[in-house]
Amino acid sequence: MPTTLAPAIKLATTGTITKATTSAYFNPVALDLATETSPDNQPLTVTAYPHRISGIYIHVHNIAGGCTSLTLKVSPDSAGDECLVPDTSASLSFGLTTPSRGGAVWKVEIDAFLNSDLIYWSVKTNAGTCDIKEVRFVYEHAV
Repeated sequence: MPTTLAPAIKLATTGTITKATTSAYFNPVALDLATETSPDNQPLTVTAYPHRISGIYIHVHNIAGGCTSLTLKVSPDSAGDECLVPDTSASLSFGLTTPSRGGAVWKVEIDAFLNSDLIYWSVKTNAGTCDIKEVRFVYEHAV
């Protein structure tokens, strides 16, 4: 009889960065999903279990030139030629006290098995520029 495993919500983040963003995609940036351990503190790789990417959060600063949305692409390959999350746009939510800061959120619900612990992301603006300050991927593992 198959065993049902409880999902464990995980977070992979770039930490604080400054990535200049324009209306053209930049070269894909790697994000390591294997920065976690199992409940018994052993290294755990993404490829060991099925997982679901459920949400992606991007925080931006220095919004200028009419930038009102971001388009995100996520790939399992470093060239960005294969698709994990297709080109998907989200409106920016601007800061209440600092309107040149804000963020965008994507609810994606993608089930995947990867051949590597690395995924690659790239972003472009609809117009103008902004600086990406952090990217967060929320995903689940069955543990």
